[in-house]
Amino acid sequence: SKSIHIVRLDVVSGNILEMSKCVDATTKDPEIRFDRLIDEFMIWQMNRFGVKENLVNDTYLAIIENAIYVQNIKATNYINHTIAGVKRELHKYRIPRISIDNKSWKKTVLGNGNASKEQIMQFAKLKWQNDNFSEQDYADAACIALWGKIRI
Repeated sequence: SKSIHIVRLDVVSGNILEMSKCVDATTKDPEIRFDRLIDEFMIWQMNRFGVKENLVNDTYLAIIENAIYVQNIKATNYINHTIAGVKRELHKYRIPRISIDNKSWKKTVLGNGNASKEQIMQFAKLKWQNDNFSEQDYADAACIALWGKIRI
């Protein structure tokens, strides 16, 4: 994983409030990249929520997609480490979080647990007409956030 894509939704309207990406592609060393990625995520989080603010309330809920297993075991492990790092940072700030696998959110949001990338992008562009989904991962993140809104 070279990046963490973040989409914030308004829980009432379902409108997208923000799309952000924490990224580190400056090194091929996965351990260094992981540390930098989590550091950037932590900075993003502090800028949004403050260092000491306790967010145990109904305002914030993080939805994290479970790792998608790939044939390369190193890549799968790296993805799992990144997810664990994000969960650790959310826990540090007491931001409630839920994990979801990709087939479940696709089934709930799109009606098809095996929806293709093209179907996800098409749905996202129709649902949020004014938003520019420059990357597939933003469309995925928006749909995952929508799953969280539906679940609440």
